[in-house]
Amino acid sequence: MTCRLQQLHVHNLASLPGQTLLSPETLYPTLVTVAFVVAWLIRPGRVTAGLLFGWALLHLVGAVLTVLPLPFLPSRQSSRSGTTRIMSSTRSPSFR
Repeated sequence: MTCRLQQLHVHNLASLPGQTLLSPETLYPTLVTVAFVVAWLIRPGRVTAGLLFGWALLHLVGAVLTVLPLPFLPSRQSSRSGTTRIMSSTRSPSFR
């Protein structure tokens, strides 16, 4: 969870100029993630696991939609290369 939140913060700081860690674009998803994880730790079960799964699925769909060159979405290809470089530096190494 910590690595995911770190990636969210770095991504928002890099791609949204003038943002801080307390900006709504960063703060609200962080609060929702922390609330879902705390709820799952306090009372593990199907409901809290479903909330976490749904939240992760929402992030996955959003990530896929942002990289697809769909004609109805605005595309700024030049700005993505810098964000990708920054994001790749925060990823944990893959093990074989």
